[in-house]
Amino acid sequence: MTCGDMTPFLFAEDTALLVRDKSLDIINDTLQRDFDLLCKWFTANKLSLNAPKMKSMLLCNKHSYLRNFSLDVAVNSTEIESVDHIKYLGVYIDRHLSFDELVNHIIKKWNQRDRLLWKIRSCIPESLAKYLYKTLINPLFAYGDFVYDGTSMENEQKLQICQNNFLRAIQKCAYDYSIAKLHDELEIDTLATGRKKSSLKMVHRGLYNTGPEGLNNIFNFYQPKRALRSECQFLTLPTKTKTKFGDQDLVIRGNRYWNSIALELRQTVSHDQFKYIIKKYGSISTPKLVYSELGPENVNISTNT
Repeated sequence: MTCGDMTPFLFAEDTALLVRDKSLDIINDTLQRDFDLLCKWFTANKLSLNAPKMKSMLLCNKHSYLRNFSLDVAVNSTEIESVDHIKYLGVYIDRHLSFDELVNHIIKKWNQRDRLLWKIRSCIPESLAKYLYKTLINPLFAYGDFVYDGTSMENEQKLQICQNNFLRAIQKCAYDYSIAKLHDELEIDTLATGRKKSSLKMVHRGLYNTGPEGLNNIFNFYQPKRALRSECQFLTLPTKTKTKFGDQDLVIRGNRYWNSIALELRQTVSHDQFKYIIKKYGSISTPKLVYSELGPENVNISTNT
């Protein structure tokens, strides 16, 4: 299905339509024209659009002149509501890509489950408490973590405090207990490390075309002008953006993460082996990952601080 100048993203029954331009008038005109075409297509195929459930959102920088404006689009004479944040595929996305709403949602869910653990912790062994973390808490932080990896330091600290509190409950330790030691003893990554691993796995999928179609061809290996003695397997870094808003993009962060890991891991073609090494031998307490050797049987991991 083509949508004129709009870019459609379809997943099951969820559909997102994107238009990009510097002019708000052009965006509104493009959306309205293509929505009219979309309505004709639905009518021709005996389908209907549920206009009340449709939402529109204008993505822009916090300092952009567009921050005080909203979209003006109607479908079948029904105006589409303009919102500041929207939930798409389980992830809350706000118009400034700050992910404040998503972080608040995660913390709200965590509070409910954290209180439950503290109530029953004295009745269950540590192994079961750790299992509860992996099944109830970690999915909250891990789902879509590579998407909100570029959120503010304040949001990152809020989430990390939540994880630390739950890990203290697992080991029944005091609040002055070393956080780094706690993560090492439980062999659980910090959230920053987990987000970096998720981004690296997405980059690997994009490089070897084993992931969603949208990841293909956005990551490219660096091609030196002259032949080198060995392959470096570095990625070409995009042009540096002028604002932090652009640095949040996975294309920017993913390339930097990839170039920071050891050559042996960058040369791993099999995605299953790549995931195995990162998951099995990546339990460290700092977000800097450096792999010294490759191989499921003897992978050594060191950290740079």
